[in-house]
This record gives sequence, structure tokens and C-alpha cells, in this order.
Amino acid sequence: MLPQIRWQLSFVAVFQALSLLVSFEYIWLLTDGGPFFDTTVYALYVYKRAFDSGQYAYGAALALGLVAIGVAMALAMWRLLDMRALLQRPRIEVP
Repeated sequence: MLPQIRWQLSFVAVFQALSLLVSFEYIWLLTDGGPFFDTTVYALYVYKRAFDSGQYAYGAALALGLVAIGVAMALAMWRLLDMRALLQRPRIEVP
């Protein structure tokens, strides 16, 4: 059963891993960083550094680092899950 849903599991794994990097809006709207910044994620730290502190250039540099981390994670997961083979092989058998 698991080989049949490998494509779906791989897609969900990549999507969820990348969405964890930018899960900013939920934390911002619900807790504003939480009590004593317990729920601060990297994207929220970038936002607060740029707009609350007024350090726009430093916030932009941190955001660029976040993009680099996201690209590195996506490429690593692409190779780890062998997405190229999943995309080339037909998923529907035609008799």
C-alpha cells in the first residue's frame, strides 16, 4: 500500500517542511510571538527585527537567509525522496 501513495506522501512532506519555515501569520495573529517569545519562529524574528526595531537592511539579510534555507531544504528533500523518478514514471497504468 505504501508504494502506491509514495507520490502523495512525498508531496505532503516537502510542502509541510517548507511551510514550517514561513508559519508566521498564525503565530503573529494568535500570540504575537507568545508569552516571553516561546512561539517565535525564524520568519517572525525576521519581521520583528525589520519592522519593530527599524533595522530594515538586517531584516532583509535575515530574510535572504530564510530563502537560502528553504531552497536548500527543498533540494535536499528533492534528492532524498527521489522526486525526479516519481515525476517521470507514469502514475496511471494504461492497458
